[in-house]
Amino acid sequence: MESTHPYALKRPENPDRVDEAYRAGLSSRLRPCLHDDVLPSADFLNICIKLYFAKFQPIFPIVHAPSFRPSSENALVLLSICSIGALFVGSAGAAARGRGIFMKLNKAILASWEVYIYRGGREALAVAQAVTLGQTFGMLSGNPNDLLMTESFHGTIIAWARQAGMFKIKDSLQETNHLNLNDLETAWRSWSQTEETVRVLAALHIHDSEFAAIFHHEPLLRHEPGRLPRCCTDELFTASTAAQWHTMIKSLHSSSPSSESQHHTSSVGMATTPNSYSFMNAYVLLSGHNAAIQEARCATLNEAMIRDFHFRLTTWYEAYFPSIRYPSRDPHCLMVLWHETFMSLYVCFDLLERVVGRDGSSMRDGDLARIRDWVARVEGQRCVIHAMLIYKRLQTLPIIAEPAIHVPKALFYAGLVVYCYAKFRPNEAPNGDIDIPELRSSDLGRVSAPASTELPTASLRQFDPSTLYNVTDLLRRQGHWELSRRFSSILEALIDDLADLRVGNL
Repeated sequence: MESTHPYALKRPENPDRVDEAYRAGLSSRLRPCLHDDVLPSADFLNICIKLYFAKFQPIFPIVHAPSFRPSSENALVLLSICSIGALFVGSAGAAARGRGIFMKLNKAILASWEVYIYRGGREALAVAQAVTLGQTFGMLSGNPNDLLMTESFHGTIIAWARQAGMFKIKDSLQETNHLNLNDLETAWRSWSQTEETVRVLAALHIHDSEFAAIFHHEPLLRHEPGRLPRCCTDELFTASTAAQWHTMIKSLHSSSPSSESQHHTSSVGMATTPNSYSFMNAYVLLSGHNAAIQEARCATLNEAMIRDFHFRLTTWYEAYFPSIRYPSRDPHCLMVLWHETFMSLYVCFDLLERVVGRDGSSMRDGDLARIRDWVARVEGQRCVIHAMLIYKRLQTLPIIAEPAIHVPKALFYAGLVVYCYAKFRPNEAPNGDIDIPELRSSDLGRVSAPASTELPTASLRQFDPSTLYNVTDLLRRQGHWELSRRFSSILEALIDDLADLRVGNL
């Protein structure tokens, strides 16, 4: 009888020679027994999927949740969803599993991306979604290698999306005119795929702006308002059934002559009738302004350009602030991004990073003089006020709310601004009120701190270095992103530096 052992060698037909069957059996016997440890258990994956849609989907909605079902076509998306969902489990082990999925998925996509891209349709979109979510993981994991890798492949992802024809799609509502609404279920799913494509492009623009700010270089994409993708309303995207979606579509078509008029843009890129419920549009537009500022800083940011950016940002505020006045109505933390963008207009974050020792203990020639000059000027004082308003806005965020992906960076830069102002400001406090044009006639100070009746300028006159302690503590407790903890550890070192400075001055 032949052995039933799984690695039993099959006797060769010719006892004097080794045939292929015998060689294969010998090879199997020498091969170590491999455990099925490529992925965590199905229970763990299901928990990650549930947490993703409960926690992350509201702040970065690029997957159509009502129609999403695990399938062979969207397997890559599902794995990316699991990698991010693992961050919300709340344990170091779960986060490590999430990073393991992230690393394996990156290698798998790089090895076979052309197969999916050339197939087009649903599979090409799935690759774009998976990689975009993977970029998000790399930005938030707090691991410098993850961040460097995702930034390095950002241009590759954009090229893939172009090759798949995704950049030709700008507005899913225009596509509804060509759908067969007699078969609602098919029409709904076809439309959702188009809208997901638009939202992937929106996410790539947001990432492009974030990478430009983090690495202090020009954006790879053009962020002119007329080029930006236009997402549908959040209500339409979250419609749970085809019938509900159809009702909303009919209402939209009857309320406006065409979807193009709803998204018609003026010279500064604002919708003439802004859709206050399409938060992704507001998000992409504001990120585009931030990206444009980074590009200008890489060239020559002159006074005329500063005035133009100021006009764009105040116009954005007037159009969208009524819809996001309170933090509970601002799931994407857009007011935090607005303050951060104004800070980037008033100071070069690259300079601040060099001053705190990013490139080593020795400072470049002239950096110390530049930072002292900036602190003494009105731009430095305006920047500090925006930094403090970022802190006040996030202070009111409910503990169960997840911050948007740009929040750790914004709060970190707010901390750097506070540190530099505390360390290098002149001994004389600023006299009189500081002119902050973007805060004139606005209730930002009162909204951010309801109990306060003082103007934002009063906060500057009462500025105290202990503000940095508060910013650091808040950053440490911001969401589930390890990036927040990494940034807070840097600010903790700056706190020690300020403490040593105060002791030395006693």
